[in-house]
Amino acid sequence: MLKQLTVLALITMALTWVLPSQAQAWSKFGHVLVCEIAYRQLTDDARDKLYALIENQSFEDEHGDQLYPSFNHGCLREDQVRQRPSEHYINYPRDWSRVDNAQCPGGRDCLLSAIELDAERLGDTSLPNDERLAAALALGHWIGDIHQPMHVSFSDDRGGNSVNKRGRCGASNLHAVWDRCLVERRVIFVREPANADEYAEFTPMYRAADWMIEDADPDAIMGWVATEPWEWAAESFDQIRQAEVQYCIKKGDACWYSETLRSYDGDEDNQRTVVMDEAYLDRFGPVVISRLTQAGYRLAATMEAALSD
Repeated sequence: MLKQLTVLALITMALTWVLPSQAQAWSKFGHVLVCEIAYRQLTDDARDKLYALIENQSFEDEHGDQLYPSFNHGCLREDQVRQRPSEHYINYPRDWSRVDNAQCPGGRDCLLSAIELDAERLGDTSLPNDERLAAALALGHWIGDIHQPMHVSFSDDRGGNSVNKRGRCGASNLHAVWDRCLVERRVIFVREPANADEYAEFTPMYRAADWMIEDADPDAIMGWVATEPWEWAAESFDQIRQAEVQYCIKKGDACWYSETLRSYDGDEDNQRTVVMDEAYLDRFGPVVISRLTQAGYRLAATMEAALSD
C-alpha cells in the first residue's frame, strides 16, 4: 500500500514549501510541467535522495551521457519506452456514474495499480538504483496521466481518440485537444514576455510553473494532497461525463458514445465530431490549469511519502 503522509507532514510541506511568499496523457509540455511543479515542492531531504538516484543511474544515451539528467524531462520516459501501455489509463464501463474505489476495472493493470506499485518501488531502498529511478520517473508520468480526464474514460472510443474534431486546434480528435491543444493555448503560452520568441523549447513551461505555483491556494493544496489516487481518478471521470466536455451523451446513469450508439462500433461513418472554438478553450483552460497544478502537488506529496525514512 502507498505510505500515508501524516497530518503533521502535510501541514509542514504545505506551509513550508507551498506558500510563494515563503518559499502523451498530457503532451510533453504537460508532463514536464507536472514534474517541474512537483520537484520544486520537495523538501531538501527528498530532493537530495531523488538527485542521488539520478546521479547514480546507469541509463546512458548513444554518446555515453546520462539518459535522464533531470527529473522533469525523465517523466517523459514512459511515453518513450511504452513498456506498460495498459497502465497509462483507466477504462470504466459506460454505465458507471461515479468512481468510488481503488480497484482497476476488470482486474487488469491500470493507472491506479501503476501508481501504487511505483510508489512502493521508489520507497524500497533494497532495490537497485536504476529500478528506483525508473519508478520515480514512472510515478511522475502516471500521476500526470490520471489527472488528464481523457485517460479516465471508456475503452470503445479509446478515450476520445475516436471522437473527431473540427475547428480550432491542430488536434484531430477530442483526446488530442486535451492532451496538447488546451495545454499549449491556455497554459504554456498565456503569460509570455515580449522576448518569448527567443525562449528555448521548454522555457515557456518553466515560466508557466512559476505562475501556477504562485497562484495555487495553500488551503486548496492541503485538500489536494490529503486525497487518494482513486479520488483523482474520480475527479477526472466526473469531468469527462460533463455535457459541456462533449465526450459522451448522458442516458440515465450511463454515458453513451452518441445519441444512437451506447458504445462506438468501430465504423468510421458513425464517428461523432466535436466543433472546437475559442469558447470551448476558454471554458476548459482553467480546468486544465487546475488538473496540472493538482497533479504536481500530489506527485510531490506521494514522493515525499515514498522517500521518507
